[in-house]
This record gives sequence, structure tokens and C-alpha cells, in this order.
Amino acid sequence: MKTFCAVKAASIPGSGEEESEPVVFHVLCDEDRKPSPGIFITGISGDLKDSGDRCPFVVHPDGRGDYGAACDGEPDRYFNTNFRSKRIETGGLFTVWYFDRDRGNAECEATYRITDVTPLAGAAWS
Repeated sequence: MKTFCAVKAASIPGSGEEESEPVVFHVLCDEDRKPSPGIFITGISGDLKDSGDRCPFVVHPDGRGDYGAACDGEPDRYFNTNFRSKRIETGGLFTVWYFDRDRGNAECEATYRITDVTPLAGAAWS
């Protein structure tokens, strides 16, 4: 049986980064607590309390993230992540790769830690 969950995570600040970046996913998980294959995952990144700093996105079945057409355009619109291959559990880690305009379109990597998993519908996890 599958479980639909809200998954909160935050980036782990690296060298030169002072703050972590929060993110929330809404994801359907399989019996092994991994995102179900073949579906889109929705999410929101940024300051979740400030509507001017929230950025909705989807993660495609191939793992490519997309902030949508309202984004400033490439390279900011797209990112890649291994979130889909990870077991969804508090403390779990996943990676996001993106291009940063402020660093001359350099490819960057951020590691995120899952801070909370809330089952919303479906089978309860023990």
C-alpha cells in the first residue's frame, strides 16, 4: 500500500553558505518508503513563511526538477536531484545539482537532510 507524505528538508550549509534552504515535498511513497516511480512530485522551496520568497516546483519522473515557466529562465528553471532514489525517512540525505548565475553559471551541488516526514493519506508507517 502506498502512502502520500509531506516531507520537510533543509540544505546543509557548505563552505561560504551561512543559512540552510528549506524545502517541502508532497510525494507518494511505495511500501519501501521510496517515491513511487512514474509520477510527478510537487514541492516548494525558499522561505515558506514569506509568499514573496516561495518557489513552487515539480520533480519529473526522470529526476529533473522544474521551477516552471514563471522562473527567470535557464539555467535557473531546472535542477537535478537524486531524491527519487532515496528512502524517505527523517535524517535521510539527498543531493540537488543546479547552475548558479551569481557564480557565472557554475554547476553547484547542495546536500539536503530530511527533517520531518508526515504521512497524510494511505497506509500508516510503523
